Amino acid sequence: MGPINRYGQGTVVWSHPVNLTFVQEHWDEMFDVYIKNVTFRDHNTTMRVKDFFFYELSENDTVMYYNATFYEPYKLGLL
Repeated sequence: MGPINRYGQGTVVWSHPVNLTFVQEHWDEMFDVYIKNVTFRDHNTTMRVKDFFFYELSENDTVMYYNATFYEPYKLGLL
């Protein structure tokens, strides 16, 4: 996964071409998406994201563009 911007947008970059449509359709079955809180050292907890979806797939089958929504993002230092 690449860096995420302040709007919750980022990329998943694959080193080789994959069937991005299949990965997009089965993402939730294959992966759980979490974020580490900025206080991870103190609390040792991760949090699931509220919403995570892909809004674009690259034509070369290596990049998936996503948008993530977080619970209480002001507590994560994301704003």
